[in-house]
Amino acid sequence: MKKVTKPIEEEKPSKDDKIGKRIEYIRKKRGLSQTELGKAVGVTKKTIIGYENKNNIPINKIKKVAEA
Repeated sequence: MKKVTKPIEEEKPSKDDKIGKRIEYIRKKRGLSQTELGKAVGVTKKTIIGYENKNNIPINKIKKVAEA
């Protein structure tokens, strides 16, 4: 999957922000849709939405999200 870094107007998350906000920020910065990230991780778009909004991500998926 081609990674594209795009400038985004959203403020970079601070180290105090929850992981969901950080995932969303990086996903957008890389130019990935929730569907594309989901395919890379092996989950659905709905699951990615849950990761971003509820800050609930299984340990075994964190590495896959980081590598996407």
